[in-house]
Amino acid sequence: MSDVTFRYARTLPIERSRAFLMFTDPRHIDASSSPPGGSFESLSFDLLASGRHHYRSRDADARDSWGLRVFTAIEPGRSLTWQQSFSDASGAVARHPMAPAFPLVVRSTLTFDDAPGAPGSTTLSLTWEPDGGSEAERAFFASIHDGMRAGWDAIFIQFERYAIAMTAATPSPRVRTCLWFDGNADEAAELYVSLLPGSAVDRVHRPAPGAPAFMVEFTLAGAPFMLLNGGPHYKLSPAASISVSTRGQDETDRLWAALVEGGGHEGQCGWLVDRFGVSWQIVPDALPRLLGAPDRSAAGRVQAAMMGMRKLVIAGLEAAYRGDATA
Repeated sequence: MSDVTFRYARTLPIERSRAFLMFTDPRHIDASSSPPGGSFESLSFDLLASGRHHYRSRDADARDSWGLRVFTAIEPGRSLTWQQSFSDASGAVARHPMAPAFPLVVRSTLTFDDAPGAPGSTTLSLTWEPDGGSEAERAFFASIHDGMRAGWDAIFIQFERYAIAMTAATPSPRVRTCLWFDGNADEAAELYVSLLPGSAVDRVHRPAPGAPAFMVEFTLAGAPFMLLNGGPHYKLSPAASISVSTRGQDETDRLWAALVEGGGHEGQCGWLVDRFGVSWQIVPDALPRLLGAPDRSAAGRVQAAMMGMRKLVIAGLEAAYRGDATA
């Protein structure tokens, strides 16, 4: 049997951090992936190991098909690995609607590399390989490489047009928040971009090849930052903090645990300090809604409950709003 692994590479005229955003932000995924005359909709999206991306594609004749990606490894700004399959409308894995011999699950890896000799461009390299499957399925997959290549050529023409439009619509930021570090800026940036979708290390400045980083520029959920390895002269303090609005208790718990781990410590009212000394506010989006409610007595109870918490617990805030005796 010929090599069963399908390989494809294409260079897009877009910076690596933005290229990564194209494939990890549902807004950009949907806009760049819509078939001609049709639409693409991300029904659920969770950019975490074991997280799922369930989507629907509708062609120009209003015919729907569904797909599922289950992420297995994520290196922010560098690579994505996932299990790709067709699905039904509920998100259950299904056979290819027109080619039942196609493997049920395909292991996929997409890497992002700065294009040599082309500043501001990114080379995307895709590999596809059946994840298990019968010999007949693997043979079928190997036999259709040329067709898959033609399909990806058409898709990347669409991606290229979107990348050009995306760059024109969102020029490089003129303003970045800069935080002063003492020698571990690159380690901190790698942690931070691993926490939230729409995040990536943009560039690392070194005084010489192989030298420790002097400055690290990164994007955190769309917000631009830079970390400066300036030495021990200045210290970080809670006078400046990064505030993250979280979408539910699960995300609140996940971010809180990741930032406290390894030497960080909890503060009051949703504040913490991570192991690098950076202060964070992890704020469920329910909090401003409850604090801004027309019932000012209820809002006051929410504020009082918040003052007694370290990590914010939505159930406790909502109980306080209702006036439950156990709040």
